[in-house]
Amino acid sequence: MSSKCACLFVTAFSLLATTGAAQGEVLTLQEALKMAAERNGSVMAAQFDIEAARQRVTQARAAFLPTVTPSYRYNSGRTEIDTGSGTRFLQDEGGSSLVRADWRIFDSGERMFSMRASRSSLASQEFSTRQTLRSTLFSVTQQYYEALRSQELLKVAEEQVKRSAAIRSQIEARIKAEDAAEIEKYQAEADYQNAKVQALVAKNLVSTSAANLKGTIGLDQTQPLPTLAPEPEVKETAPAEELKSLLAEGMATRPDLESRRRALQSLGFSRDRARREAGLTFGLDAHFDQHVTPKSLEDRALTLNLSYPLFDGGQRRSIARELEQNIKADQAALVQAERSARAEIEAAHAEFSQNGDRLSAALVARDAARRNYTAAEQSQVAGAYDLLQVNAAQLSLVTAESNYIEALYDYRISEARLRLVTGRPISSGS
Repeated sequence: MSSKCACLFVTAFSLLATTGAAQGEVLTLQEALKMAAERNGSVMAAQFDIEAARQRVTQARAAFLPTVTPSYRYNSGRTEIDTGSGTRFLQDEGGSSLVRADWRIFDSGERMFSMRASRSSLASQEFSTRQTLRSTLFSVTQQYYEALRSQELLKVAEEQVKRSAAIRSQIEARIKAEDAAEIEKYQAEADYQNAKVQALVAKNLVSTSAANLKGTIGLDQTQPLPTLAPEPEVKETAPAEELKSLLAEGMATRPDLESRRRALQSLGFSRDRARREAGLTFGLDAHFDQHVTPKSLEDRALTLNLSYPLFDGGQRRSIARELEQNIKADQAALVQAERSARAEIEAAHAEFSQNGDRLSAALVARDAARRNYTAAEQSQVAGAYDLLQVNAAQLSLVTAESNYIEALYDYRISEARLRLVTGRPISSGS
């Protein structure tokens, strides 16, 4: 891959961690993003597409340069001829070498249209590859947070199992002391078994989310996912920026939109070339042959070619009209893509704002539920609360802790999505 292509991706990750996480180490989000940029198959394929587009630019540029072609020919032959009085053979054997140079000095613009089309196509592919990279990084970010979410929810479920087991033991002790009815042990046992079921469901989600993340970052599926770096608790959410400024930024900087615009430019140059080829074309060519062996001889020629397709069944004009319709189709698609982009930005902005409010409320609810459960548990041990009151406090705590975890990672994911749809770096650290 060329140095320019490499710089495109080095720049995007210059602030990421320089080493990936090995098995058994802590895997940060920045390291996961770096691994995906280096290993993900879709990203790698997009990089190869850039290099292919770059080669098409080289091919178009070559049409402006002279071509020099050395050649060597060796011939060995025998010919039988009739001399009238008999036959005889003529032997022809020997070699000749030649250097030929050809150069189109100027033409009616076909080469320039091809050059401009290929350059615009390259720019379109570079923006498209950047969008592929960004989309992949968003997927990594989302899957990383989903994996963390499932692990945190598993911890909540396992804590619920412990609390249910402790309550069951307390109920059994109170029944033995004849301080509680026998029937309460059945409810305690049911609560304990239900908590175990929820823990198993949470454990399955952990395995699924880990597999998804490993696949995207290119980690071998036979290897366990390294320990993920814990997400810090959010004490205060950031206010969303003004929607108007985000819309303006997104429409100007989104790589997917810019890729469509450059592709449209490329198609326009191809149409211009087709129109030119459907009319009068001309070209001035210079030729030079230098015979080296068996004798040193020179041939020179300067040729002006004029061409007009008087009749070709309408083929050339039809090609130009076809490209014109393709341009109109792409223009309509670009308009719709811009509408969709605005809608995505507006939706992401609203989601981020709502998730921020939701996270703030969930944090307050979780802290209150923790204090409530602690008080209820202490009262139950002292005999002031019955099992139903403790269960209610416990259910409230599990709900509050789960809601906080859901809100935290939904907030993080919506923040990354807002960056994606506005053309900003996916991760705040990248």
